[in-house]
Amino acid sequence: MSKEDRTIKFFSVFHKLRLATAKTIREKLLKHDQYRQQKQFYGLGSMVFCEMSRDFTHGLVSELNRFLVNAHHADCWVRAANSYPENEKAGFLWEFADPFLELSVGRAYSIKNYFAFAAVHLLNQANVHDKKAKDNLPPDRGITFEFLVKSKMGDGWKAYPLFFETLSKLNDRTFLEATRNYRNLVQHRFRPHFHTGLTTFFDRVVENGQVSYTYKAMRPMKLETVIAELYRQHEIASEAFQAYWNLTEELSVGFTKKPTSKDSKIVIQP
Repeated sequence: MSKEDRTIKFFSVFHKLRLATAKTIREKLLKHDQYRQQKQFYGLGSMVFCEMSRDFTHGLVSELNRFLVNAHHADCWVRAANSYPENEKAGFLWEFADPFLELSVGRAYSIKNYFAFAAVHLLNQANVHDKKAKDNLPPDRGITFEFLVKSKMGDGWKAYPLFFETLSKLNDRTFLEATRNYRNLVQHRFRPHFHTGLTTFFDRVVENGQVSYTYKAMRPMKLETVIAELYRQHEIASEAFQAYWNLTEELSVGFTKKPTSKDSKIVIQP
């Protein structure tokens, strides 16, 4: 069999695996139509909140769905490659599975910060509107999960504790250990390997004014563990989204109260 024919056959194996599990994946996808504000918002102050909420929610639904689809594709490529002998398997994994694994492994960190960015801005709008707080957010590049933790902006909102608790589980220690802290290393050092190959490096340590170097080797990631962790992280992200939606619903209440001033003539339709 020629190389071209082997590749076509491999694609066929992947396609069959993808179709066999497509129904389960589709059932887990979020639907945009299920997460649209159905309320009327009143006043100029509601305009920013309304549009932010709409844009953030649409973006989060899209990102979570893309995360799941990428993880599913990575899973199917890995399973397809596992049906081949080792001398062919490694090449198929490198060419077809690795790109989706790299995309997926980095998404837990990104999605965690997407949620934080959206929550900070929506909390800020609600706090300014309802609690007369000062609008003193840092530039957008400084709005991260770490900022959300330090800001205490969610204090006093009933839906916030569950949102924060769930969001904290994304990109957690278990995931970082299973993926060898891949996202950080691929950005700041050299990437660990999926499936096969050692990652060697010198570890520079400064202690009591003395510098030492230790030569280390990092084992490759276990693909079965990585795939399982990707699906677990998506489940957590889905739970975080529901908690985010509940928080958004709570934050929106103040903007649906019809004011008595001339501002009341301004109505923002959902």
